Amino acid sequence: MMKIKKHLFKYMRKDNVPYYVITYKRINVANRKNLEDILEIYEECVACKWDICCLEEIKDKYRIGGHRNKMRYIYQNQVGQYFIQKNGKHWASSWDKDEILKFRDMLLESDWDAMVLEDEGYHKRRNHNLPKYIWITPSNRYCISYKGISYGVFSSLEVAVEERDLLIKHDWDYNFVDMY
Repeated sequence: MMKIKKHLFKYMRKDNVPYYVITYKRINVANRKNLEDILEIYEECVACKWDICCLEEIKDKYRIGGHRNKMRYIYQNQVGQYFIQKNGKHWASSWDKDEILKFRDMLLESDWDAMVLEDEGYHKRRNHNLPKYIWITPSNRYCISYKGISYGVFSSLEVAVEERDLLIKHDWDYNFVDMY
């Protein structure tokens, strides 16, 4: 730990990456990897004359641990789609991060009432009248997926349904379908 200014310290992580921390009377006001960013926050602290109430507002403004709180209940799968999950229940999914944040905030405000999503126009996949095991990708192509295994991406729904039917007929043996 190296003191840069009063209440401003520089730390070195184990991987030799520096980060900067502003602390005052056991309040961790802010921490950043970028020196310019932390100096800007430091100037705000000096301007408010290190008033505890003002420091708490600055801390909230720059969100210590904000990424964890911002993304609470939001996860991302292997293909990049965001989804909301709480206590093992899936609430909504979207390819757009801003949209999923909006949906999550709506659910929090309504005490997890799923009807607010429907009022906003969100419908789960099954309401899009897509056949079972077929999903739509962000590029508006159709993907066949069964038990976490993807069986291909198709440009038209008809081809995807035909391929899916063959897979079901042959007990999801993809090698057999290729030879068909």
